[in-house]
Amino acid sequence: MRLPCSTERIFPSLAAGMAVAQALVTQLAAVDPARTSASIEAAEGMWSKFGLLHRRPSGG
Repeated sequence: MRLPCSTERIFPSLAAGMAVAQALVTQLAAVDPARTSASIEAAEGMWSKFGLLHRRPSGG
């Protein structure tokens, strides 16, 4: 039974938009992989500094 207030009409899927955004980011990252890597490391450093990133321990 469907209710008249079904949320599927209110909230469209974000899958297509996220796929396009990820494709654009991937292509832009491929332009300068070294700079991309350095930018990611810098962002992760800031996230760690402010306690927003909790890395899982690697290995055993």
